Amino acid sequence: QWYQRRVPLRPGKKLRRKVVAPSAAVDMRSNDNQDAQKDEKKNKKKLRKFITSVYSERTPEKPAAPAQSKGPVFGMPLVTAVQRSRVSDKLPLCRVFQDSVMYIETFALTREGIYRVPGFRAKLNELKNMYNRGEVVKLTNYDPETVGMLLKLYLRELPEPLLTRQLGAQFEGVLQYEDSEQRTAILCAMLRQLPAEHYATLAWLCLHINHVSQHEKQNKMTLSNLIIILSPTLLISNTLLRCLCENAQQLFPGVILDPNTKIPTQEELNALSNNSNKAE
Repeated sequence: QWYQRRVPLRPGKKLRRKVVAPSAAVDMRSNDNQDAQKDEKKNKKKLRKFITSVYSERTPEKPAAPAQSKGPVFGMPLVTAVQRSRVSDKLPLCRVFQDSVMYIETFALTREGIYRVPGFRAKLNELKNMYNRGEVVKLTNYDPETVGMLLKLYLRELPEPLLTRQLGAQFEGVLQYEDSEQRTAILCAMLRQLPAEHYATLAWLCLHINHVSQHEKQNKMTLSNLIIILSPTLLISNTLLRCLCENAQQLFPGVILDPNTKIPTQEELNALSNNSNKAE
């Protein structure tokens, strides 16, 4: 069969028919297909380049890889927990404890009912698991009540009290001294017998409780309220905990609630005490 191609007529001209051989028609079709394929490849290339550029601009940077877990910290001895998750060499504190205290110091000192009003149990379990896995935790994404519960939960699950089982009864016995100066001096000497991790955690906690109670007009949490709530958690009597908190500045000299401030070592405290005795 012949392929016939019609040509539009011009005025005053007769109809002419152009006959094209089959082979020529096939060549024309193949050339058209090749051109279409080339154009399609170019368009795909441009589209791929455009999508890649847009995706690279909108894709956020990959977050830093979380620190590898060295093991759980909840329910572990305080010395072990600090070794696994301490933030810096300056402070022998467990990361979950330090993070919680600094969060409340920064954002929730005036929060009404802090440490008394419960938070969300699901969020609490989520935070606990994240710290146990050694993940990066942003407490600013959580409410103060949940962070307060987190701090109490960590202290409650310690297998040994902050005052240790060995010295706990001796600390309680100091309360029998009626003279406050004598009682404070004995407590200072006994506190220096604690492991560095226990001493630092107790120092931060007592100073922190003091700070919270100083905002009792806003947060409705007096020192008595805080002691009643935290005393069972710490396995410390109400009277002893009150004594530690009220005299925190004298019992823990040089300790500041600042992650960048180093806590004095026992040797430094002993040297400071000897110098003050010589001066007297």
